[in-house]
Amino acid sequence: MRKRSSFHRSIFCADPSGDPDINTTPLIDVMLVMLVMFIITIPPPTHSVDVTLPGDSIGIPVERENRVTIDTAGIIRWNDEAIDLASSARW
Repeated sequence: MRKRSSFHRSIFCADPSGDPDINTTPLIDVMLVMLVMFIITIPPPTHSVDVTLPGDSIGIPVERENRVTIDTAGIIRWNDEAIDLASSARW
């Protein structure tokens, strides 16, 4: 039989030749209970900041809407006027 070092011996193990095992289920249960207690004891936020949001009555009228369409032939139109991409090399 193989002799084990004193490092591998454990008080949690009934068999001295076996590997030390610790049951972690109670540790997880205690952790979850502490987490719930911590969440319950956190104070709710008491400060607030008032923000005035714009309503529907305050609006800037849209003077002109632009519309871009591409038809099935691949022609791009800007406000129903065909755009020639080859001649618009200023970009």
